Amino acid sequence: MLWKRFKFNTEEESRVVLETITEDFKKKGLGDRLILKKRVMLEEIFAQALELAEQKSVRVIFRQMGNDISVKVMYKGADFAFSDSFIPRIQAAFALEEGLTADELEDFRTLMLLKYRSNLSVSRKDSLNTVKLVVMTSGQKALRNTVIALLSGLAFGVIFRMAAGDIAVWAAENLLTTVYSMFLNAIKIVAGPLVYTSMTLGIAGNENVGGMGKMVRRLGLMFFIVSALSMVLSFALFQAFPVGSPALQSMVSEGLHDSGSYSILTLIVETVPSSFIAPLVYGNMLQILFLGVISGIAAAGLGEGSSKIIDAFRTMELFISGIAGLILKFMPLSIFCSISAMAITTDVQAMLALLGWLFRVLGMMLLMLVVIGLLVASFTGKSPFKFYVKYKEVMLNAMALGSSSAVMPLNMKVCRDKLGISPKVYSLSIPLGMMVNANGVLVNMMVTALFMTRIYEVKLSVMSILCMAVMIYILALSAPPIPGAMLIVYATLFPSIGVPAGAVTIIMGLMPLIDPVETMLNVSGTAACSLIAARWSGLLNDRIWDNTL
Repeated sequence: MLWKRFKFNTEEESRVVLETITEDFKKKGLGDRLILKKRVMLEEIFAQALELAEQKSVRVIFRQMGNDISVKVMYKGADFAFSDSFIPRIQAAFALEEGLTADELEDFRTLMLLKYRSNLSVSRKDSLNTVKLVVMTSGQKALRNTVIALLSGLAFGVIFRMAAGDIAVWAAENLLTTVYSMFLNAIKIVAGPLVYTSMTLGIAGNENVGGMGKMVRRLGLMFFIVSALSMVLSFALFQAFPVGSPALQSMVSEGLHDSGSYSILTLIVETVPSSFIAPLVYGNMLQILFLGVISGIAAAGLGEGSSKIIDAFRTMELFISGIAGLILKFMPLSIFCSISAMAITTDVQAMLALLGWLFRVLGMMLLMLVVIGLLVASFTGKSPFKFYVKYKEVMLNAMALGSSSAVMPLNMKVCRDKLGISPKVYSLSIPLGMMVNANGVLVNMMVTALFMTRIYEVKLSVMSILCMAVMIYILALSAPPIPGAMLIVYATLFPSIGVPAGAVTIIMGLMPLIDPVETMLNVSGTAACSLIAARWSGLLNDRIWDNTL
């Protein structure tokens, strides 16, 4: 913990204070770009505070607690406000850095207000004005709230079910699930547009097409390695420790035993949308990915006009991220309701009957976390333990919500502020990874498909195993990043391997226990691939990695 107090009465003294605080920023290991932005903000805050202060007296408190850094500026006098004399000076400084022209400053003013007001708060008590600038946050508060919501939700669900029985089940199905569903619906509002804008910027925002091509190839190689390892190791583990009995067919209603067929070609064809708006409305992630790719390529090819398009997309991404930030404030409540509902409604008898399958899926997922850590160590030389310590906030939130899209804004923030990955990497890798690096989904699908073939006594040849692997991979790409999506995917996969679609009812009761770990593995794999690609591309900030937790 570090506290420093300063006081200045003149402009010269304010510059001395500013230099001292800037040096503290450097010692903490903040990036040069972040230091520049916070320095410009403080410079203008100091100037306006000195102008408004009675007796020209301004006090400053620099506070550092772990990775939380903030600066408070206090004075007695007229109210501090986001006035026309404040923002233009800020925007002019950033316009110089970003290369904006004078004609673009008015639009940029709106961008600055949206981006920096969230880090700048103003309060007044009596005649004392306090301006607080948040320089960096560690996420400890959010992590603490998540843990509290998880544990309290689990305890509430267990106790409520024991005490109230059917009333608890009714409350879970009609009240708790309603809150959770509303939160997920709200997340869907921004999931599609955020993936689209991030993918477009990830391609168009690169300085050259060659560099972008190299980045895609590097990410593609890592995604392929992780995906292949997920399926091969899952297949090998299941063959070594098989499970599944034909007796479980009795859990499927008679009317659901008919199997059908599903065309892989149809899935490939439907990747290309027939409408520009429909994929964003209905959340078809493969089609959104396709739109993002062609939009990014088109924007990058506009020559001089591309900068205006890119700036517009940056503003749009910032606006959507702002909406996501507002929605995510309700995350602890949603976590509490979802965990409580799961604790109340999960069928204990079904859990006992399927423990063999459950343990194999979860065990393989935990093994893949070890494999991912070994890949990080092998390709970057970084500590796998430190990687998971830094990334734990995203992993815990992903487990709690079972949705990679819900934690996408947090994922990007942690990649930038804790892992030291450049935005040129994660703005492309995270949305791309949501589609092509679903290693948690692949583990789940491979083990479950083999489990079902034993239940329905389906004989698998080498060719049928290869075809099943291809089908699993394609369906994993099309699975929307939301809780419960795997039930839909399985209903599509099972007929293609000779298992009735209705067999999904066998595992339906336990899916809530797998979804959180599956999502956690998905985002962890993507983050690891992003870290490796950043290292290969020279876009990994070692100073941020070394000095943050």
